[in-house]
Parts: sequence; C-alpha cells; structure tokens
Amino acid sequence: MPIRNYIRYQSKRPNKPVITSVIPYSPAELAGVKTNDIIIAIDGVQTTDISSEEIGEMLNPAGKNEVLLTIGNLANPAKQVLVKKECKKG
Repeated sequence: MPIRNYIRYQSKRPNKPVITSVIPYSPAELAGVKTNDIIIAIDGVQTTDISSEEIGEMLNPAGKNEVLLTIGNLANPAKQVLVKKECKKG
C-alpha cells in the first residue's frame, strides 16, 4: 500500500503540508507520525522546494519500500521518521 494512503494531509500554506489524520496501527502511526505534524522534508527534499503533486509522488515512490520524513510540530521543531510500505502476504 502506498505510504500516502496511511496519512491525510493538506497544504494550508504553500508547500507546508500538515497531517490531518493518520490511519490507526499503520506504519505511519507506528513510525511516530501524528495529526497536526508538518511535513518539512521527504527523503531529504524540502517540501517548500517542490509542488503539491510532487509531494504526493514522493509519498509513493516507485521501487522503494520506505520514505524518510522530516516532520515537526509546536512541541518538537523537527525529527526524522522512517515510514515503511506495508507488505501484504497473500
């Protein structure tokens, strides 16, 4: 499942995506992503340097099973979390 399916976000300010919800028990929640976190960077790329479409693409990278997010909020200015794609056994 794409990583962007674990979280919902919106950009209130230009390219400052804010997490509006996190799917319970998802890899994003287990990594420490919380509602109201701001996505500062994705795999080291600042969100202020890319478009909203590119943010969506970077949250579902082809050929990668994980994404390194730099997130922050009022309590914690910035931290990095590794969010892995969920692998379904069939």
